[in-house]
Amino acid sequence: MIGSLYTDVARANWAIVPGRKVQAVNNANGDPLTVTFTENGVVVFVQYFTYDANGNFLSVECKSE
Repeated sequence: MIGSLYTDVARANWAIVPGRKVQAVNNANGDPLTVTFTENGVVVFVQYFTYDANGNFLSVECKSE
């Protein structure tokens, strides 16, 4: 899925800088529900993933915290 590819690249690029961290919370299927991006222990932004009743990906929203 293209969305997952871009999300994986974004997480990988964020995490290569010292002091930055990426933490995911997954559902029972292993799909991400939230991905929190922090820098030096401070939350910078969070990605929120939504799925339909069949578990199909619907959207991802990024919110600054």
